[in-house]
Amino acid sequence: MSNAILDNDEPLIGCCEAARKYRKHPAIIPRWIVNGCTAANGSKINLEGIRIGYKWMTSEPALKRFFERLSAIGETAREHVVPPTDRRKQVAAAIREMELAGA
Repeated sequence: MSNAILDNDEPLIGCCEAARKYRKHPAIIPRWIVNGCTAANGSKINLEGIRIGYKWMTSEPALKRFFERLSAIGETAREHVVPPTDRRKQVAAAIREMELAGA
């Protein structure tokens, strides 16, 4: 299994440093590494990280890739969302069509 952090010799940062940079609680960074984060379409995206001793480490480029992946999936999911008013119009049109067909 390949790890982009190690493959690219990216400088490592600790979870506290990463959390401070993005104004998050320090516990969230290891959670993103281990459990991932659920994107808008329901898929899991994990932050790349490595465990050194008892500490999780990640890198600045890994954090950027993580946020880009979450954003890209969120954008594609938003394209398929139908606003409630449009959905109501579609349902009403389908009901009219069924009534005309005799269903």
